[in-house]
Amino acid sequence: MLHQPLFDQLHTLRLRGMAAGLEHQLTTPDVAALSFEDRFALLLQHEAHDRKAQRLGQRLRWAKLSQSACLEDLDTRTPRGLQKMALAQITDLGWIREHLNVLICGPTGVGQAACRADHAVRFYRMPR
Repeated sequence: MLHQPLFDQLHTLRLRGMAAGLEHQLTTPDVAALSFEDRFALLLQHEAHDRKAQRLGQRLRWAKLSQSACLEDLDTRTPRGLQKMALAQITDLGWIREHLNVLICGPTGVGQAACRADHAVRFYRMPR
């Protein structure tokens, strides 16, 4: 069977994740033992993962964050004058659901965490 027309059709329909998943299935011999439903579920998982990654990439590009800081990399041992309760409220991202704005000075990684939580973010430099 010719696979190239199938790949072309998947790309035309913008199902890049499914195309990558199908290519992976064709090169992995263990997948042939799976049922149709299981193979189809794997293709759908590939597509969902690809779309989520594309959406995150787009949000990060739109945010125009100046640094790639992550909350996981935040060193809380360094004294910064942050109260633990205030930091917990910011990292919880509950203020986004309440439609509040937060102004944060310095690299913290909250913007990237909000992008990963599928929220729109925009970085602006404030003149000192």
